[in-house]
Amino acid sequence: MSTYLQFAVMTVAVVLFASLAHAEPILPYSATGPVEIVDYQGNLWRGSAQHFVKASKQTDANRILARFVAEGIQISNAVGKYLMPLSEFEIGFAGDAQKRATVLRLARHYDGKVSFVTDSDAVVYVDDKGVLKTKPMEKITPNAKFTLRSVNGAGRPSSIERFDCPPERIKEIRRRYAKVANNKKLRTEVVSTDEEFHGGFEEIHRFYKGHLAEVTTTSFHGSMGGSNFKYFWQSDKVYFYYTKFWGHGEVQETRHYSSGNGSRCRCLATEHHGSTQSVLQFQYPCESPTMKVSENFLWE
Repeated sequence: MSTYLQFAVMTVAVVLFASLAHAEPILPYSATGPVEIVDYQGNLWRGSAQHFVKASKQTDANRILARFVAEGIQISNAVGKYLMPLSEFEIGFAGDAQKRATVLRLARHYDGKVSFVTDSDAVVYVDDKGVLKTKPMEKITPNAKFTLRSVNGAGRPSSIERFDCPPERIKEIRRRYAKVANNKKLRTEVVSTDEEFHGGFEEIHRFYKGHLAEVTTTSFHGSMGGSNFKYFWQSDKVYFYYTKFWGHGEVQETRHYSSGNGSRCRCLATEHHGSTQSVLQFQYPCESPTMKVSENFLWE
């Protein structure tokens, strides 16, 4: 592929990534299903007619449901009202499914916990009185981190997690990645280069125990460009995919985790959080425009 075409593909990805906030209408990317939310102290939060309440057991009246949408996640109560900011610092169930304020961005932390960020860049947290509130944060604090997990109709843990990879799958991917990425002891081959005026393209292969383990392609033109990293484990299927695009003083990254069943189970895009320098990884549905993959390959 020529440098120009490589660069064009990357530019399209950046444009999609930057313009998603203006997408209309709000479209679901997963089925709506029951979930439970656990705070940093182990308290279970469920829904009332308008507010989140602490409740150890799920009932038909207090259950909460969630679904992926293109820009993040929507959470609703048993009567079909969606979680949204009620005032500058309050949050509750009041909106309908097409109200833009009901879309929460889902920040996924390294330990698997999540934070919920409103459309005004405020973060949901538990205050000193044990009430869920929102406020801007320079850095995400422990009381703004939650465990989000799928449950069945009876409120028990679901056998299928709809919003993330199983923890053991994430550990497996990280173990493999640590053995290969940036490992200068492994055999490495430059298999393709292409230099043009103010631009260029390069493809590098890295091997682990005789098997192709990493493919890195880098393309740039002037001050803009990007790199794609594909990771394999003794097969021709990708278990982890990472992209990095830069230009105009900004850097955008995506991370794609395979499920082990031929699909993806966690897709993250790294962004600067609001006007601060705190960088968060936001999770999006893998089928959304933000996480679109321009290359054709099979997922592990």
